[in-house]
Amino acid sequence: MMMTKLHCPTCGIEIDEHEAGRCLDVWAGEVVMGYDYTGRRPELSERWIGRPDRYSERIGPAWTLVEKFREDPLSHRTATSFVDAIADATDANQDDFMADVYNLMMGLTPLTITRAAIKAVSG
Repeated sequence: MMMTKLHCPTCGIEIDEHEAGRCLDVWAGEVVMGYDYTGRRPELSERWIGRPDRYSERIGPAWTLVEKFREDPLSHRTATSFVDAIADATDANQDDFMADVYNLMMGLTPLTITRAAIKAVSG
């Protein structure tokens, strides 16, 4: 089965090639966190509504994406997809989901977390 590549809705760059920065963070804010960007094009908007900033550059905001999955009562499928996306990004073996999650996540970068979160919710 061939998977369709994900491309940024703002700049068109494929997710695995996307650099850390505002554009990727806007994408994560919209699709993962459900933030609204005041109806303007994200790259033109200086004010996000209720968003943590710099998911892809700072580890603290990136972990808010992880918390989103932990708090969601319907998140088992999404969390599994999230870990699968991380495993894909880091070439980790995810045969034992529960045993590997913590150790795998401890070495992640903000950029990896952000990309994996977008992949997880995008199916």
